Amino acid sequence: LQSEQSYGDYVVKIYRNSESSFEILRDGVHVYGAHGYCFYIGSMDEEDKNRSLISIGSDITGDGEPDLVISEWTGGAHCCYLFHVFEIGKRFRYIQTIDAQDGGLVYVNIDKDPALEFILQDWSYAYWKTCFADSPAPQVILKYNGRSYSMAPHLMRQKGPSPEKLRKIAENIKSLPEWHQQEDPPSILWAVMLDLIYTGNMNQAWSFADLAWPAKVKGKEQFLKEFRIELAASPYWEGVKKLNNFQTPLHR
Repeated sequence: LQSEQSYGDYVVKIYRNSESSFEILRDGVHVYGAHGYCFYIGSMDEEDKNRSLISIGSDITGDGEPDLVISEWTGGAHCCYLFHVFEIGKRFRYIQTIDAQDGGLVYVNIDKDPALEFILQDWSYAYWKTCFADSPAPQVILKYNGRSYSMAPHLMRQKGPSPEKLRKIAENIKSLPEWHQQEDPPSILWAVMLDLIYTGNMNQAWSFADLAWPAKVKGKEQFLKEFRIELAASPYWEGVKKLNNFQTPLHR
């Protein structure tokens, strides 16, 4: 037994030997459990200043019922992080497992309702045409909808940069030596495009690609075709479409 915490009729235990496991008991009866590499009750980061927000018994979903978060690390060098959410009040309910992929989870209250929002990154573009260290991972905000957590386009939407600022960024990227030193464009190009798309400014993303791509460098249309395929493969694609008011042309 590595750690144990209780809330009301519930007891949560974390075990560790050659592998890790956890179990949830209610009145001494096992109601849920799982095996894996490493589990934590609540936050896995002891230096996390907001860890009390997801301590056992906290009302995370804002529905007036106490909740429980079990954090899991699968043991990889930078992957993967899972967050299992349960209701532990009058009824026991498994709510969902949030897959944060290669990054962590930030929990904050962004709007005025009592539910916490979860902020993570979409790592769907890791290793695409570049190394992991240079892979962009746009921010995603998840909100509880009464049943589970899903992407919240209205909380992610932001006003896009001015044409002048976008043009300046494009000129800086266009002048990078990587355009002539490698087969693929510099990853900062689609990092900016993703930031625009994941804040509801997809049309600006396409314009930016045109502005930042050097005239003498071939392959722009093929790159954009492959980029659109990557976009559609993201687990957040449906939310991204809503974020951009369904104006998501796969062909321009």
